[in-house]
Amino acid sequence: DDRFYLKSIHGQESTKLIFASFLIGIHATVYAILADEVAKAIVISVRGTLSLEDVVVDLQCLPQELSEVGRKCDFEGSGHYCHSGILSRGKWMYEDIRKRRILHEVFSRGSPYENYDLVIVGHSLGAGCACILATMMRHIYPRLRCF
Repeated sequence: DDRFYLKSIHGQESTKLIFASFLIGIHATVYAILADEVAKAIVISVRGTLSLEDVVVDLQCLPQELSEVGRKCDFEGSGHYCHSGILSRGKWMYEDIRKRRILHEVFSRGSPYENYDLVIVGHSLGAGCACILATMMRHIYPRLRCF
């Protein structure tokens, strides 16, 4: 359906919007999942600080140990810490994507995207959320890249 395509700078329809969440809260954050048909990548893009809720999350800067998240996501989190607001949003995105089975469907056998790479990006607050989300997803998608 053409209404889900975004125009590139050169006017080519090379990026398809797969999913977007516009929920905003202390845990919920705005993100989108896109298919970049030129780069052959599924891209999770996380919005940076824009709303008052985002500012509140930015201020939740106490370090939180990653041991619990590490056990759940198969990495050694003991002795490693994350900004508590960023961790809260990263966990929310991880669960939202898992619950909706978005990536499961995108990468399923027979999908036109089954052999695409996974890339996670963000800016500002979104960059921190992208980093922790990538850390949490690496055990499922070992080739994923985060920028």
